[in-house]
Amino acid sequence: ACALLTADGTVVPGVRVENGSYGLTCDALLGVRSAHASTGSAAPIALAFAHPHTESNRLIARAWTGRAEAYDEHVLLLSNDPIPPLGDWWAPQPTPPTGDDTSPDALCDHAMSLASERAIVSESDFPVGCWGESVAADGTAYWIPGVNVESSDWSRILCAERAVIHLAHALSLPMPDRFYLACVRVDGSPCGACRQWLTEHAVSAEIWMHRRNGTPTLTHPPALLPGAFDAVSLRI
Repeated sequence: ACALLTADGTVVPGVRVENGSYGLTCDALLGVRSAHASTGSAAPIALAFAHPHTESNRLIARAWTGRAEAYDEHVLLLSNDPIPPLGDWWAPQPTPPTGDDTSPDALCDHAMSLASERAIVSESDFPVGCWGESVAADGTAYWIPGVNVESSDWSRILCAERAVIHLAHALSLPMPDRFYLACVRVDGSPCGACRQWLTEHAVSAEIWMHRRNGTPTLTHPPALLPGAFDAVSLRI
């Protein structure tokens, strides 16, 4: 795990999320960078790791923020700005981003706005946004944002759907029951990597996909990835 302290004192979480397809595993640093972009949090100031940071961690953080100076073996300073007082963990909003209108049309439209505002797509110029609805045991619904975040080497990329799943794990929230997805440029659907994640982490979820010339399309992970590999096989 790692935790990012932002300029307003908010703490953004990142955790390792493993995958049956090993290459699709999300490490904590990739997760926290994705969470930072998806949540629209303030500028990054410092990063703390559960384990001592590595040279790879430092190089990746430096490429992301321009600075990664070791404060000690667990903490990197990412900015010359003063370190703010430690505040609360970033928390998802308990009200829909669309207000009273919780129709798939409205939520998919808002996912498109989310993509336009927050996605980091310097390589592909292909913004994608996603909202996940996570319902707690007491019935409270929490709305988790996700956007795609790219890097210049293309190997450290997390798509919008996987960003939502990562944040649900990082915040110890139930996996979303519904995902509302939108691509800014085309009528899209989850990529193969996201289909694998959705199948492993949210197999029963509804997935609503934005369509420009009609109402959003509803699908489910088993329809997107029939005959999927199940990571449970690795633990036999």
